[in-house]
Amino acid sequence: MSRIKTILVPTDFSDGALHAARYAMAFAKELGASVTLLHAWVPPVYPRPPGAAFAPTQSVVDETEHAVSADLDRHRQLLADPAVPLSTKKMLGTDAGTIVQVAVEGGFDLIIMGTHGRTGWRHLLLGSIAEEVVRTSEVPVLTVREPKKA
Repeated sequence: MSRIKTILVPTDFSDGALHAARYAMAFAKELGASVTLLHAWVPPVYPRPPGAAFAPTQSVVDETEHAVSADLDRHRQLLADPAVPLSTKKMLGTDAGTIVQVAVEGGFDLIIMGTHGRTGWRHLLLGSIAEEVVRTSEVPVLTVREPKKA
């Protein structure tokens, strides 16, 4: 087994993703590894009948990208630890496919990501990005379940 030096942490800015990122930071501190927070996003598409779609204007794309950058900066500040190098990355693309692509192309040693732990009908209806990453990634994946709310 090779030494873990770089950890990719996909985030959708949810509480579960933040929990997984905190776990990744603690893990990285123990290993002397670095962490990269990744948010994969696609510009909003507005449905128009019948079966057509309206692409957003450049200003909408720019506003969305600015909001993503602000959220990544906020999470970087929440997670900051001088002992762990922490960077951020944003990518256009579909969530699971982009996560796997970034992990492989970036030479990451591990992906740590949150999972909602849905089962049954909720899982079938809502799907699971974490499950797709686990199934398709060449890079090892550690999933961190979102803590149950009291």
